[in-house]
Amino acid sequence: MSLCTPIELELTPTTQGPLYPPSEICDGEGNFVVVGRICDGQGGPDWGGAIVSPHTIPPAFGEAGRYDILRRFDPTALPADLEDEVLWTLPLPLPCNNYPMLFAPEQAPEAHRTKRISPPLHAAYVPDPFPDPARPGRTASAT
Repeated sequence: MSLCTPIELELTPTTQGPLYPPSEICDGEGNFVVVGRICDGQGGPDWGGAIVSPHTIPPAFGEAGRYDILRRFDPTALPADLEDEVLWTLPLPLPCNNYPMLFAPEQAPEAHRTKRISPPLHAAYVPDPFPDPARPGRTASAT
């Protein structure tokens, strides 16, 4: 008898970190695109997908309030009009934020006063995580 029984899980990626801001990404109009826990004031938060207004009023830190939900969607079967939606990173200052943030000076000095646009995720630069094998000090892996 094996002590390790494999199981298969179907997992849906989430767009959330903390509940406020409701998502780590937004659409072209600045609305949050949420795949995760939806706070609707009906006893949740329940899992799902929603487009949430950035004008949602956040509750006190540590509490959950109601999202200003513009539209709900099933994250496992996206509606056709959302399939090609261009997604963006959040701007600074973060909309709908209910916790104090402290940035390292080299990351974002005066972050609470900083205004910046967000690049669309499909256009964001993603560095190559694999070092050049010709670089000094790089060791070849055994095959």
